[in-house]
Amino acid sequence: MEFLATFLFYAVCIFVLIAVHESGHYLAGLALGIPAHQMQIRLFTFPQHVALRYGDRWVSPTDYDPYAETVWKHLTTTRRVYLFVAGGLLLETVFTIIVAVSLVQLGWTGLALAVLSLSLVMDASYLLVDMVMALRTGHAWGDFSGMWFLTKLPTALLVLVLLAPRAALVLWLMA
Repeated sequence: MEFLATFLFYAVCIFVLIAVHESGHYLAGLALGIPAHQMQIRLFTFPQHVALRYGDRWVSPTDYDPYAETVWKHLTTTRRVYLFVAGGLLLETVFTIIVAVSLVQLGWTGLALAVLSLSLVMDASYLLVDMVMALRTGHAWGDFSGMWFLTKLPTALLVLVLLAPRAALVLWLMA
């Protein structure tokens, strides 16, 4: 029974983190000028993503050329495209830290550690897969490589800013 409870906890946690991540892209898109009716959050597909309207159909980031064309059509500047791509990682990080700190305040340090660790493992795994696939395909494959192709130094710094607080909290809770 404990295994099932643990499995369900992690499955729900993964789903929530992905939903928050995709919501970050969606909210960034709205704030930057993509009309709501031109975006859809797709959580029950793989990979999960924010689909964009391209003519009479919806495209995902795996449809690289039409997706990139649509993003640039709406956002027009490198800075705005970068913020759209970073939006998921930013909201996910803020959400994870707020949840973890709240859990610690409630006395649930073990749950806070689990949420933080899962978030870090997910993002580190995604970073690795994203970069390998970007090298293989020759174009952006995911959020990290999308930001990297737009501007390198800010992306390297942002990755540190996104991962460091969660890693620091994990180390602090483990001490």
